[in-house]
Amino acid sequence: MKKVSFLSNQQTVTGTLHFPELVKGLPVGRQGKNPAALFIHGWMSNEDGYYPRAKALTELGFVCLTINLRGHGTSSGKLQDYSRKDHVDDSLAAYDFLASQTSVDANNISIVGASYGGYLAAIVAEKRKITALALRAPALYPNTDFDKPTVDLLEDREDEFFQNFEPEIDNFALHGVKNVNSLLLIESELDQIIPHRIIELYKNPVKDKTKLTHKIIKEADHQLSKEGWKQEYIELLKGWFGDVDNFTPTP
Repeated sequence: MKKVSFLSNQQTVTGTLHFPELVKGLPVGRQGKNPAALFIHGWMSNEDGYYPRAKALTELGFVCLTINLRGHGTSSGKLQDYSRKDHVDDSLAAYDFLASQTSVDANNISIVGASYGGYLAAIVAEKRKITALALRAPALYPNTDFDKPTVDLLEDREDEFFQNFEPEIDNFALHGVKNVNSLLLIESELDQIIPHRIIELYKNPVKDKTKLTHKIIKEADHQLSKEGWKQEYIELLKGWFGDVDNFTPTP
């Protein structure tokens, strides 16, 4: 692992690069170029919980980057100052930083996002070249007030928001998943925050359903509060990313 930092709108985003094991002194991968995965954490979380998930993909030969969105972990700023737009900017800066690594195949980068991070990842998927997108319990928000601090948006939200939310036709996140090369959606069966209907909303725009995989972690809550659920999530990621049919680089 290597601690790193880079700029997003002239402020510091911190993270960690995770590398695959070396084989005869060289990274796993053709001509030293590895597939890569960016991990985007959820609201009021940080990169720490993503280390085991990144490690699982390094075992498949991936270079992984876990990050702290601004206002989280060791990155710059106070949480209440940042909007969804700001955190999309952080995610784009992270993608570009990962793509610039000499050991990374810039044409073979995927994103793994959870909850708020899943929402951000879906938006990034339209703005950058993405090989595959893995979303666990992705949140969904309206396009309005995109540059309003997210903490204010959530404070204004009623408890039933995700139950009743009807997205715009051009919703940023749903538009982002429309043409992804491969999409994995992971749902917690007893998710107390993201209901099943939000998962269905993410499935609907995908034109080619053969590119869509939907998995459910039985009895799991939103936070995956039991170790068994966390491990099942890791195994789902490893199985899906290890399947060559799901993982063809974008031309």
